[in-house]
Amino acid sequence: MTKISVIIPTYNQGSFLEKAIQSVINQTYIDWEMIVINNYSEDNTEEIFNSFDDKRIKMINYSNLGVISASRNIGIKNSSSEYVAFLDSDDSWYPDKLNDCIDFLENGYDLVCHSELWVELDKTSRQVNYGPASNATFKNLLLRGNCLSPSAVVVKRECLEMVNYFDEDINLITAEDYDLWLRISKKNYKIGFIDKVLGEFVIHENSNSGDIFKNTIATIRVIEKNITNSYAGKVNRFILTKYLKGCIYYQGSKRFWKRNDFLNAIYFNKYSIKSNPFHIKSYFFSLVICIFWINYCFSNLIFLKVGSK
Repeated sequence: MTKISVIIPTYNQGSFLEKAIQSVINQTYIDWEMIVINNYSEDNTEEIFNSFDDKRIKMINYSNLGVISASRNIGIKNSSSEYVAFLDSDDSWYPDKLNDCIDFLENGYDLVCHSELWVELDKTSRQVNYGPASNATFKNLLLRGNCLSPSAVVVKRECLEMVNYFDEDINLITAEDYDLWLRISKKNYKIGFIDKVLGEFVIHENSNSGDIFKNTIATIRVIEKNITNSYAGKVNRFILTKYLKGCIYYQGSKRFWKRNDFLNAIYFNKYSIKSNPFHIKSYFFSLVICIFWINYCFSNLIFLKVGSK
């Protein structure tokens, strides 16, 4: 039996796929199989795939109707290995990724997540360290948010089977991985982190994680689902849900603000206060947004006046 299966879902990302596949072929650890789940791409995806001559890789054409969880689940169920690794087709790994992760897992861990380099299309980058382990308990994942990344995770197949794989609910799209980590952590599986950059996460306009509105709402749905399934008492569930919704809307507001999208920043911050009136940071942030918005509009007005002369 193959030691590890690499699952790569893809749709119209031929421009990235070649690098992703090659990064797996370049691994120093060689006992792997790769399954590319192609959502009937309309670009050169199949041509890119067919350019590789390696018996360890195969492609499954599967229509996931926009639900990437469905593609990942098909890949898992068509694989045969002790461990499963996920790689989005626009990301890539460094040569020691699998070797270092397998070594870590065989020292008593059930899931491991390593650091990544987040790379913009203009080649600017920053290192992102996930974890720490104390944040990967069910309670802390719920209260503090997601601290893992799919392309940086290797997990025992047993863990995925025990929680019935990824949830394919369309309301969780862009946050389906967060839901999976919550359900795995709830089973008290041992989650660990490697503070070493072993891959690159590419940020571009077509990446699901870049859709702030969709991701914020999906994250709230994940929270609501897991609170409902884990906490007794309507009052406890209601209070905790309101508190966390306020925090999530606040984070969404900050993400919009960083993009100079002040209207959506104000809109989300309003819902942060509405969900959790005791979230003091939201009130201060409202003032900050307004100041920056006025300054931004004033600066652009001056620019327009100067440019028209």
